[in-house]
Amino acid sequence: MSANPTASNENEGCKQLSPLIAPGESECVHAGGDSEPPLAPFMGVQVTSSPIGCTPQLAPLKRKPEKPTIIIDTREQTPLVFENLASERGTLQSGDYSIAGLEHDFAIERKSVSDLCGSLTRGRERFERELHRLRGFDFARILIVGSPHDVQAQAANSKAVFSSISAFEARYKVPFIWEPSPELAARLIERWSWFFWHKRTAIGRIAGPCPIPSAVVSGQTAAIAAASRNSSPTNRNEDSQPRS
Repeated sequence: MSANPTASNENEGCKQLSPLIAPGESECVHAGGDSEPPLAPFMGVQVTSSPIGCTPQLAPLKRKPEKPTIIIDTREQTPLVFENLASERGTLQSGDYSIAGLEHDFAIERKSVSDLCGSLTRGRERFERELHRLRGFDFARILIVGSPHDVQAQAANSKAVFSSISAFEARYKVPFIWEPSPELAARLIERWSWFFWHKRTAIGRIAGPCPIPSAVVSGQTAAIAAASRNSSPTNRNEDSQPRS
C-alpha cells in the first residue's frame, strides 16, 4: 500500500516547527481538556501558524521562577515568617502581602484582633477605603490572626464587630479569614500564593484552534455559493407545499 502524501507533508510541516517546542516537551500538544496543566518554565504561550492537520505549536516567551516570591509591604512592622516560599520587602499600594509580578492582582491584608477592632470603630472610614481598593483585585482577603473568641474577650461590643464584618463582606466582596496563630497564617498565605501564581503562569491551554488557510475558506465559500445557485425556486416551492 502506498504512503499517504498528505500525511507526509503534514508531518514535515510539524517537524519544521519543532524548534519552537521547549526541550523535553512533546511536539504535538493537544488543546482542551479539564485536567490541570503541568507546571512549565515559561510565562506564557504563543500560538504559531501551522499546516492543516497539524496542532498549533507552543513557543516559549519568557522564563519564570520555580516558585512565587511573596512581597511584604515595607510598612508591615512585624511580618509573618514564611518557611516554604521566598519573601522580600516591597512597597504595596494595597494590602500587606502580595506576589512578585502580581502586585495589582493579589493582595492580603493582615490584621490582629486589636487592629480589627480599631479598624471597625475609630478607623472605620480608612478601612472602608482600603476595602474599596481591594475590591478591584482578582484575589483579596482580610486575614485575621486570632479567633472570634478573642474578639469577644477584647471588644466592648463584639456583636457590632461581627455585624460589621458580615456587612463588609457582602458590600465589598472581600472575605474575612481567621487563623489562630501567625504560623498558620503564614502557611495559608503561602498556599494562596502558590495556587494563584500557578493559575496565572502555568501553560498548556491554547486559546483557539489551528488556523485555517484563506484558500480553504475561499473554496468552502465558493462551494456554498454554487450550491445556492443550483437550488431552483421551483424545488423550494414544491418543498414548502403542504403534503396531503
